[in-house]
Amino acid sequence: MTTAGKFAHRPLLYCTGAMAVLALVSAVGLVVDERTVLGEAVWLKPLKFAVSFALYALTLAWLIGQVDRWRRTLWWLGTVIVAGFLVPEISAITFQAARGVRSHFNLTPPAWTRPCSWSWAAPRTWAGC
Repeated sequence: MTTAGKFAHRPLLYCTGAMAVLALVSAVGLVVDERTVLGEAVWLKPLKFAVSFALYALTLAWLIGQVDRWRRTLWWLGTVIVAGFLVPEISAITFQAARGVRSHFNLTPPAWTRPCSWSWAAPRTWAGC
C-alpha cells in the first residue's frame, strides 16, 4: 500500500520481489561460476537485467498506484508488461546464462538456442511492425 490509501500494482510488486531474488542468485552465480561468454561472466547479464527490471517494476507499480483516472486500464497495462515482456525476456536471458551461451544475437542453429530472438519478435508482431 502506498500513502494516502492508494494501492500499488500488486503483480508489478511481485515482479520486483522475483527480480530481487534473481539478482541475489545471479550475484552468487558470479562468485561460484567461472564460465564466461565473450569475456564476461555468464551471470553478469542476468544480474544487470534483474536489477534494472526490479527498479522499473517498482517505479511503475508506484506510479500506477498514484493515478486516479484510468486506473483499470493502467492495471491491465502493468499486468501485460509483466506477463508479456518482463517475464519472458528475463526467463530467456537466465536460461541462456545457465546454459553458458549468448542470449541475444545468437545465430547458431537450432532455433531453441536463441529464445531471446522470440522475445524480441513478439512486441514487433503485436505492434504490427
